[in-house]
Amino acid sequence: MPWKGLFQKPRPRLCTESEGPVLCFQDDKGECSGSVALDRCVGHLYFGFGKRGWNPFTPAVQEYLAHGKWQRLAHYYHRFQPPSLAEAYFTRKHSRWGILNDAPPYLRLKPWRASEVVMSGGNSSGNQNFGPVSPAKLTQEIQKYEHIIHSIRNHGYNPEKYGSVRGYFLIDAKGDYVFRVTQGMHRVPVLDAMGWTTIPISFDPVMPRYISLSSLRYWPKVVDGTFSPTLATYMFNRHFWDRGDVKQSILGELS
Repeated sequence: MPWKGLFQKPRPRLCTESEGPVLCFQDDKGECSGSVALDRCVGHLYFGFGKRGWNPFTPAVQEYLAHGKWQRLAHYYHRFQPPSLAEAYFTRKHSRWGILNDAPPYLRLKPWRASEVVMSGGNSSGNQNFGPVSPAKLTQEIQKYEHIIHSIRNHGYNPEKYGSVRGYFLIDAKGDYVFRVTQGMHRVPVLDAMGWTTIPISFDPVMPRYISLSSLRYWPKVVDGTFSPTLATYMFNRHFWDRGDVKQSILGELS
């Protein structure tokens, strides 16, 4: 199975080609971290990276690197303004999406997470993941990206100093895996735009290291009835086939 041996204790090891390009190690404090192929990473709203995925932020950074402009980022926030969580996740409402049709787009709600977190931006400023955003928020986002870009250009990428990309693994019924990014959603597009193919990662301390589809009956929001097993399965599996393709087909070129 592709995920077997991704992270092992206590010695560093390089997974075999069949397992995927993941280098894993454990530090003196027992924290397990390593690196993973960028095209195995999936961010919020099913955005993908590398050659196997699409997200609006990588081309926005590429535009800045090439031309010193942020028009693509502004265009994205103007074009993609989902009024509901269903439309943020899937670009449209449908009867099968259930509770997601009425939930606000700022809500972080997953079947395998016990918590329901309201993300920042519910006021007039907006959220980094979608529009609308205020002029001040757009400027803030640009400044964050430029700070990371200039830091990497001048000093290299140092996750030990500035914090690593964090997340957890999702493992499907076939044993395939993706790394679900939860922290570092500015750094990942910058590294992607700069041509990185493998990035340093560590585990999100508030999440299990692995979530497998086979454990669905134990997921908190399935147990409490918030999500049906059918919808929960769909939301999980979408990480493996969407990777931002649906949004790209709808939004088109952002230039």
